[in-house]
Amino acid sequence: MDKTIILKRIGAIGKASAKLTQDIQSVAVACALHAVAHGDVTLADQLVDAVGKSLRRASLRAWFEKQAPMYLPKGKDKFAFDALRAEDMRKLTTEELEAKFDALAWEDAKPEAPVISVFDVSDAVDKFMKRMESMVKDANVTVRNKELLEILGQQVSIYHAEKVLSQSTE
Repeated sequence: MDKTIILKRIGAIGKASAKLTQDIQSVAVACALHAVAHGDVTLADQLVDAVGKSLRRASLRAWFEKQAPMYLPKGKDKFAFDALRAEDMRKLTTEELEAKFDALAWEDAKPEAPVISVFDVSDAVDKFMKRMESMVKDANVTVRNKELLEILGQQVSIYHAEKVLSQSTE
């Protein structure tokens, strides 16, 4: 395929994506308003299902949980109605509710996980060790099996020392 055709198709995808993102926001707001008025969260479930796997379903679900009177029960993938939140929301006018719902874009409700192509175990272990050491220093925390942390710390120190020595000889 020629580069100009590829660029043209990329542009078309960008425009279609922007329109779809706006359409999802407006339908999500309508689903949320419907849930407030009727206690029916099934439309939100249907919208999440409709976006398919190619879009950010987790962010859309998070948007409904943050903005609308619904939540995902633990271990479930369908929304449940939150009557208490709906009762509070019914005190607002429709315009106020729409503004509240539109205040957060659905695609911003849950940041997309960063793409990780390289995982540095050494960095992860160092962060873990710092977190454990800070917990041990916390006066409000009872520490058990502290000797395990000491052993891990010794092994991490040995690893780093060997790494430094191996780099200096290369």
